[in-house]
Amino acid sequence: MNENEFVSFFEDVNKLLGEDPDKISGGLKAAEKGESSLGLLRLVVAKTIALKKDEEAITCFIPLTNSKNSGFGSAGYTGMYIPKSQESKRYLNEFSDLRGNRLLVITTHRIIYLTVIEFLDDDSQYISYDFSNVKAMNLQPRKIEKSIKITSENNSYFVLNIATLNGHVYSDILAPIDVQALLNASKKNLNLAHF
Repeated sequence: MNENEFVSFFEDVNKLLGEDPDKISGGLKAAEKGESSLGLLRLVVAKTIALKKDEEAITCFIPLTNSKNSGFGSAGYTGMYIPKSQESKRYLNEFSDLRGNRLLVITTHRIIYLTVIEFLDDDSQYISYDFSNVKAMNLQPRKIEKSIKITSENNSYFVLNIATLNGHVYSDILAPIDVQALLNASKKNLNLAHF
């Protein structure tokens, strides 16, 4: 499975949001038994749904890849990882990916960032930015030099910055399609309404 199929899977999941979580994830048991790459991604969705707190709903999954987003934190030395579980080893074989496929999960209460392979190994391996702890969030439009090999229409990108009250800063490059997904999520989520 390649990056485009990874992205397409989560675009399809986004279309189903609001329906029964078991219908989206295919159920945790079905995902665990799934022999296909989609079974692994369903498992990621099921594990993500299990992170929800009371009264929390997932409004959007934004798939991040090295070719359409920043690869600075997931390539070279920072891209090294040793898979531990059977699922993560299977993921490595099927996706030929260590830390390139990541997710931003937008909920009604927070933004969750996770690296897929690490999350398959340990579902506590994610970073959560509760909106109550966010000092500032913004999107800054940018043009990327043509020499940098990231695909986007007109080399247009946006930098997403999230600064928390305790001084932690998250930053990543979002493609126009990711920004559109974030804006669509903000229509369903008052915590993102200022986008």
